Amino acid sequence: HGESGQGRGPVAASQNPYPREFRHGIFKYKSTNRTGKPLKSDLKGILVEGLGDSQMPKFTKLSDKQLDALVDYVIFLSIR
Repeated sequence: HGESGQGRGPVAASQNPYPREFRHGIFKYKSTNRTGKPLKSDLKGILVEGLGDSQMPKFTKLSDKQLDALVDYVIFLSIR
């Protein structure tokens, strides 16, 4: 997703679909209503399960603490 969450990291151009941009705080896969922000559990679930219809892999080798830190970083990128 790129260093700043803009969706244009070093391999973004070769991916189909392109990685999502986090900076606008709009998330497609979530359990909340259309205008609501995702729950931390929504984001963590995507990291653990990946997304079969995209290039989003499963992050199965990260500890719970590492996953929680990554979720917090995604949230940070979406509020800047």
